[in-house]
Amino acid sequence: MIQNEILQSDIIYIGGKVVPISEFKNEFPDWYEMWNKYGREDTADQYVFIPDYDYGVSAILNAFYSVDFNKATADFICRFDDERNEGGIYHPPIHIGNRLVFTPCRAHRWAYYDLDTKVFSYENIPVKLLPENDGIFVCSWRPIKDSVVYMPGETGIVVKLDYKTGVVSYHDCLVKELQVEKGQIDISSMATYKDSVLFFSSANDIVYEINAESMAIKKTHRIGPMMKGVKAAFTLPKTDWIFIVGNPELVDAGDWKTIYKWNIKTGELYAIKNLPINPCVENAKYFFSDFCYYYEDLYIIPQQGDCFVRIDVHTNQAERVEIASDCNLLDRKNDFYRRWGDGMIFPMLHYNGFENTLTATLPYDFSIAEIDFDKKILRNKRKWHVRGIEKQIRSSLANKWFDGGFFENEFYSLKEFIAEDSSRDVD
Repeated sequence: MIQNEILQSDIIYIGGKVVPISEFKNEFPDWYEMWNKYGREDTADQYVFIPDYDYGVSAILNAFYSVDFNKATADFICRFDDERNEGGIYHPPIHIGNRLVFTPCRAHRWAYYDLDTKVFSYENIPVKLLPENDGIFVCSWRPIKDSVVYMPGETGIVVKLDYKTGVVSYHDCLVKELQVEKGQIDISSMATYKDSVLFFSSANDIVYEINAESMAIKKTHRIGPMMKGVKAAFTLPKTDWIFIVGNPELVDAGDWKTIYKWNIKTGELYAIKNLPINPCVENAKYFFSDFCYYYEDLYIIPQQGDCFVRIDVHTNQAERVEIASDCNLLDRKNDFYRRWGDGMIFPMLHYNGFENTLTATLPYDFSIAEIDFDKKILRNKRKWHVRGIEKQIRSSLANKWFDGGFFENEFYSLKEFIAEDSSRDVD
């Protein structure tokens, strides 16, 4: 039998759903209220982008799942048309109309899954835009107006997906500015601001503002000479203030423990005070990973820590937020988890309008939970059960040989291979 722990611990990365505002208002009233109150005042938008709890992809396997968050189950649907049996080939799906759009991460084609016919179709990426050695094609994305704009990967090309038409367009607006060379792309984060997309660098204080309609550089900003780079950024709704995880001049490169509040119009820059640094990971790099905005409260998520950090966006003060749980978060790490890096307690947060909580995936033990910020508790922690992938794993891994030898792996042991090989001989 394949290791049950592995089958139950495959991380499910959830995608997004594009919903017309007319339907969004009626079907998701809680989400609509929050979006309408804190979203940008932009009447030109006809669609809104929300988390999609129905479909996801695997971080470990070449697999596409249907997801049931309430039961904490994921059912294997099929694999992508790719010979690699590994995760990270495609980003999580974006649900638009009757199909799912899978953005290539290390693939050469866009993948589309028709939910009516249950059939995949593919669209090639122009060869000249592909990175060498199956590198990262595009990274994270941000929805803006009626489209999704992607952060560039190794090629420096900015990609845009139009909600209405489904058309994918490619733009070289950053290439000349970045002086793209092999392995030299240092765009690390992006944020939306009015009708523009902001791109931040991990190597300097330059911020590129690109108009989302024309996909041309509108303006170039400088945060300040003391800023060596930015890891993450978040624009405070309806303001000119942007919160950033920065790397100050006097700190070693890659030390993302400092948070700033920066005004893109005036250039004002304030350091957030009283950040609670966990002493056991004081020297860890990439301390803060991403922001989470919840009813006028801004939270930052430590990659290595046992708490959340709440930031008062008006006073620039921070406070430690203990989340009650039935387990010690830092003690739940194991060898398999450490494959993906130590820490990362809450890397994904999605607002759940139905229960007024945020859903988090917990990769330290591969479970999911609802986090209630008001009550400061982590509740309904459930472990993922991934179903229907045993046959797929066996068929793709059981006969992997190299020079007459079999490579044992975490899904299929040498003992299992010998046992099945013997049973085939008997038959």
